[in-house]
Amino acid sequence: MKQMMKASGCSNSGNQYAWFRAEFPANAEIQIYADDFYELWNNGKFLAYGPARSGEPLLYFDRFQLSGSRNHVTVKVHGRKRVPQLFCNSPGVVAYWRAKRSNAYDSNAPYTIGDAGFTEFCNLDVEEADYVLAAFDDSDWLPAVEGRVLQASHLLPRPIPLFRETERKPLRITRKNGETLADFGEMVFGRLEIAGHKSANAEITIEYIEDLKSGWAHAEGRRAMYADRLTGHVTDFHWKSFNKRGFRYIAVCGNLESVPSIRLLEYAYPLQENGTFLCSDSALNNLWKISERTLRICMDDLFNDCPHRDQAQWMDAFVSSKAALSLFGITDLTRKCILQHAVCSFRHGKLLSPSIHGWSFMPDYAMIQILFIRWYFLVTNDMQLLAELWSNCAAGVAHMHVYRQSDGLLDNVEGAYLDNAFELCRLGKSAAMNALYYAALNAMAELAAVLGKTCESTAYYKEAEVVKQAFHRVFDRPDGTGTLRDSSDRPERSFYNYNFSCEFGGRFQGKTARAVFQISPPVSGCTTLYSAAFGPYRIFCNGVKVLDDNRPAAWTRPLPAYEPHATDLELHNDINTIIFEVDCNFLNWDLFFDAEGVEWGEGTLWEFDPADGSILSPPHQAVPRYWEPPTFSQATHGYAAYAGLIGNFALRAVLPNEYFRNYISIRVPLFSTETVDPAKLSSWILPPNTPWTMFYFLSALFENDLADEAFALLRRAWGVMLDRNAVNTWEEWNNNSSLCHAWGASPCWFFHREILGVKHEFLHRNEVVIRPALFNLEFARGRVMLGPKEWVEVELQRKTDYIQVVITPNTRRQIITDFTKLHRFESVIKQPAMELYNGTIR
Repeated sequence: MKQMMKASGCSNSGNQYAWFRAEFPANAEIQIYADDFYELWNNGKFLAYGPARSGEPLLYFDRFQLSGSRNHVTVKVHGRKRVPQLFCNSPGVVAYWRAKRSNAYDSNAPYTIGDAGFTEFCNLDVEEADYVLAAFDDSDWLPAVEGRVLQASHLLPRPIPLFRETERKPLRITRKNGETLADFGEMVFGRLEIAGHKSANAEITIEYIEDLKSGWAHAEGRRAMYADRLTGHVTDFHWKSFNKRGFRYIAVCGNLESVPSIRLLEYAYPLQENGTFLCSDSALNNLWKISERTLRICMDDLFNDCPHRDQAQWMDAFVSSKAALSLFGITDLTRKCILQHAVCSFRHGKLLSPSIHGWSFMPDYAMIQILFIRWYFLVTNDMQLLAELWSNCAAGVAHMHVYRQSDGLLDNVEGAYLDNAFELCRLGKSAAMNALYYAALNAMAELAAVLGKTCESTAYYKEAEVVKQAFHRVFDRPDGTGTLRDSSDRPERSFYNYNFSCEFGGRFQGKTARAVFQISPPVSGCTTLYSAAFGPYRIFCNGVKVLDDNRPAAWTRPLPAYEPHATDLELHNDINTIIFEVDCNFLNWDLFFDAEGVEWGEGTLWEFDPADGSILSPPHQAVPRYWEPPTFSQATHGYAAYAGLIGNFALRAVLPNEYFRNYISIRVPLFSTETVDPAKLSSWILPPNTPWTMFYFLSALFENDLADEAFALLRRAWGVMLDRNAVNTWEEWNNNSSLCHAWGASPCWFFHREILGVKHEFLHRNEVVIRPALFNLEFARGRVMLGPKEWVEVELQRKTDYIQVVITPNTRRQIITDFTKLHRFESVIKQPAMELYNGTIR
């Protein structure tokens, strides 16, 4: 057992800081771990910020060799949602620790969002800078007291390198109207340090801003997602944030006289080598830059999905890990990630997200985790990890049996993400979810065979075959095209539709929309009104409230149009007044409605404040838009093809020339085309709404001889980012969500894999397969990493009547080439200092 320690006076209320001090002899080695983060100093010199984020039963300590003849060690610890506690051990040394709770921070400061931690409300009058000095007198501090007890087997050496602190300064600083705005030019991630001069008693606010005109905060009517605050009587101040922040801009606001120093202290993953890519298309080169930049900043002590909002390790890591290998040769962070998903976040057969301390069961992520482990084994041949995780993998697949029906398919699987396109129906049996289940069964069969578990392998293959047969019976459309229904239970009802953020021209105050119609009754005199909204809404018929749905907006709810309310309307013989009131929500401010036999005509729309009834926008008339469910979903077909259930013919059928929508707003890809043409809206195709799902669809296209179509779609989708001068890749095809998101960085992987042609999946056999394709480019070249100091360089150059290929490996692995995608070519394979052979034109 290992004993942690804490400071007297710290409570269990969370968001507290504590200081610890002890003296160590010359050349002492210390092992250090903290709940949750520490800052380590020795004799007044900063040593490290840590530890690497981890959780039971895999807690990673850091190790340091102290260089002083006498070592006065100081540690500052922040406990986010628990008591700040420290474990610091030196073999053969008995250290006497003294501790003190910090009084500089307001523990009632609000939480930010995701895993980004608490805001920091700091009192600058509390002087603590001297605590780190060797000569500081800590005699009035109390001895540290015993904290929680750790199992010794749970404390493990850090599995990734230590991070160095490096400085980064803003590109531009502007001062206007008492505000200092610093622009770092792109998303950055680290600890902010500022120095300045303020008026006595002035309160200083530091806002962390993703973008000045777009992003998640702006979509919710704010400039910044969160802000830190500095108070106190002092006029000259120097402050360093304890928590890492992700941002492009910071705004320092308050009664400031000057802010002479602003810098960021970064703690990036220490890379040894870097993959490269350059081609004749400047747009692809720019996309490479912002993708590489995004992956680099999201590689922290785990694979962050985004540095600004979540700072969490979701299943984005599957895409990040592929690109991290190809760009940087990194697999140790991948191994840590897989363990934290499959062990630390595994509860009762369920893989919870995000790792390390998961809380949400997303069954599609659980199945992708199996594919993740298989891919990791193929590129590392790590039998130890595979054997260690086998029982959890088996339990995770077995848990899906609670949803399994007699035909072998999963039904009503709650919590499946798949994509955040609301129109992707998941009701009943989901084709996409069952495709991933099928893929996971096959992956389990392969892994069982690797481990010599022949019976288990046979059983998984048998179960997969049952799923395959049922899949086609349930989801294949009857037209013989091989295309698929999204689900077994999707209703095929059309609606009229308003998106109020569109109807108000993007200018609204986020209160309540009212839509008023004057309608005549149908011949029967009564009708059923079908209606739905993402958030709370109400319906009045001739002054009588006939429906009140107060459910809050939630990502976990299906598209409201797939589960509408049915309300019987008793209508007068003459004109009837129907009023819809729809509260604003920043998920999607939509209303769906229809009633058989009713001609709706124009509605009168305005925004009002329900608190006092005041009208916030001038009333105007608008014809409701026509809406039908999508004919096809690319997400469904992408997952199915990725799993090997469909192929070229079906995929080709879901590749339109244009992506029609009845409106373009906050959750609609910007590469869509808005139309009111009912013919176009009755046959529209739903693209993936995120780069996450697009990764599977593009992968399926590339693997099914639709590479040209894949690159055309890649250019179209990521082109919306380039057209808007994105400096990082986004979370969606719209700039209303995260503007720096790891799953948007997959173009790096595709450029290396599909243009330069390097396939990593054969590394477990010590083989590097290279199957390049130049597409419509004049040249392409780059370095593809195979390991930390191992790579292969590929250069493709279009000549008059052939393509020249030069391959320069820096590896002892066998190079296997396949030039079938190049037609006529001349190849040269080299070693760094020696040519191996010359190919001939073929």
